[in-house]
Amino acid sequence: MVRADASAVLGGGHVYRCHTLVSELQGRGWSPVFAGAPETQAVLPFLDLASFLPIPVGLNPREQAHFLAEKLDSVSLLIVDHYDLDETFEQACSFAARRLVVDDLANRRHDCDLLVDQTLGRGRREYRSLVPDRCRVLTGSRYALLRPDFRRARAQSLSRRESLSSPPKLLVMCGATDPTNLSGQVVQALAAFPQEVECTLVLSPQAPFYAEVMEDLKVLESQARVKVLPGTDRVAELMVESDIAIGAAGSTSWERCCLGLPCLTVVVAENQDLIGRHLEERKATILLGRAEDVKAEVIRRGLVSLLQNNDLRRELSENSSQLIDGNGAARVADAIEELYT
Repeated sequence: MVRADASAVLGGGHVYRCHTLVSELQGRGWSPVFAGAPETQAVLPFLDLASFLPIPVGLNPREQAHFLAEKLDSVSLLIVDHYDLDETFEQACSFAARRLVVDDLANRRHDCDLLVDQTLGRGRREYRSLVPDRCRVLTGSRYALLRPDFRRARAQSLSRRESLSSPPKLLVMCGATDPTNLSGQVVQALAAFPQEVECTLVLSPQAPFYAEVMEDLKVLESQARVKVLPGTDRVAELMVESDIAIGAAGSTSWERCCLGLPCLTVVVAENQDLIGRHLEERKATILLGRAEDVKAEVIRRGLVSLLQNNDLRRELSENSSQLIDGNGAARVADAIEELYT
């Protein structure tokens, strides 16, 4: 069973990465159940969340555990990916034979048998005092949870990074719900863009600024052609087709890295600071800054710089692709199965 939420504020990263791991486990014969806030399915309608169990709003961690215990007789594995849950919830889930936690903050205690933190540069020592002695800790981008289609598309994607499409293709993904309206700043940047470009913007209708972005697009007068997707399970295909990207420094960073897609990266949540800094240090992205400080002109200049500098694009592509090989989910699934041997 997976306990994770998606919402207009949280976005969809927690559920998305758990869905990736669950898909790998399904291929090995496991049967998943997702449990989360009622709006989770609305934020990520393109994901098959199997037997989804909505959790009533307002329950504290122990009450959530008791609710789940009443609905489920027993669970072989509980996967928890939630910033508001810690050892209090995990200890109360006595119906689960084993517990796995997916985290990227390293700021609270967990009671689990396995912990996964896919953050680039994260070390196991940072969890030493936060997990029991029995817990196995897997850290670093080696364990990035990517769907198999990214691994399959990797060779094709890397082979096309030597040249630009005509016109160049831009992919914009600022999180499932883009709570800071970075998409709006991108649209403004494109309004003053000096050359023709094709842009695909992925933005959920559940996003708080969705209506504003759509209104801005109606009056867009530039050489940019923008197509909006409300959500998609074709992310790997879109990345292969794109020349450059603008995106948040969240889980999608690992997908872009696997496919060597040069990117202008923006930190849209506190937990993304470390990812953004480490990617910039490895010269694997252009880090524009925090979302509240990144305005349209900064984005426009960054796009112009990437499009005009072939060497820079190739450097970003090569450096980023060396960080992720696309096999993280399989490695985590192997570790899960070792819990039962």
